[in-house]
Amino acid sequence: MLAKLRRAYSTPPQLPSDPLEALQTLLDTEFPDTSSTKFLTDHTLRRYLTARKNDPVKAFRQLKQTIVWQDSYKPSLLYSEHKQSIHHEAQSGKMYVLPQVDKNGRSVIIMRPGLENSSDGAGNVRYLVYTLERAARLSERHGDGKFIVVVDYFTGKISPSTSPSLSTMRETTNILQTHYPERLGGMLLFEAPSFFFGLFKLIKPFIDPVTSGKLRFLKRGQDVDAPFLDWDAIPEDYGGRLRYEFDQVSYFDQEK
Repeated sequence: MLAKLRRAYSTPPQLPSDPLEALQTLLDTEFPDTSSTKFLTDHTLRRYLTARKNDPVKAFRQLKQTIVWQDSYKPSLLYSEHKQSIHHEAQSGKMYVLPQVDKNGRSVIIMRPGLENSSDGAGNVRYLVYTLERAARLSERHGDGKFIVVVDYFTGKISPSTSPSLSTMRETTNILQTHYPERLGGMLLFEAPSFFFGLFKLIKPFIDPVTSGKLRFLKRGQDVDAPFLDWDAIPEDYGGRLRYEFDQVSYFDQEK
């Protein structure tokens, strides 16, 4: 199956002029058995088309990478197959999805790198993907499928030794851009340490300019020019009006 998915697409069929129909034609030709591609809704196809500026061939190539990745990584099964690892990664409250969405139906992810409790790079990435999947499901139920990310660098202890490796950061960037295109509604990064900007310069060439334009680097208490935000859905620690405290037991009760 995996070998088939990785096969290069060399002779495209005659494509309709409509980009969505053209992308669907490419997918139907390459993957006639749609049982393995149930996630390929019209909404998903439009996200990939938007990310590739309505070029159906480029969107198809990116989607094909995601299909291969999903077939091997199985993001929808991460919790059931890696429950112990995910619970361990979540224990410190370093990353979680808020239980409610904002007024636009977008979920909110809180990341607190200073509470890092694991040096397992694979476990870190696995928990990130679990979190992205959880946020995407919540947003799909209530809105446009996008989420807001708040990165808190002032809680806990931040140092180069506890930060993700460059390879982990690049893998994370690749997963976000390749497999979750047009998911990011906006990102706030509070009190990013000086060494972070050195790492950011190294990975910035791998970040799409559209994605880069959704980032805001802030100091605590700083006014934010971010029209994509609903402050009623942002915790008080980050200038919002929401009162919320992470509790691991109740957080995973939702998985039952």
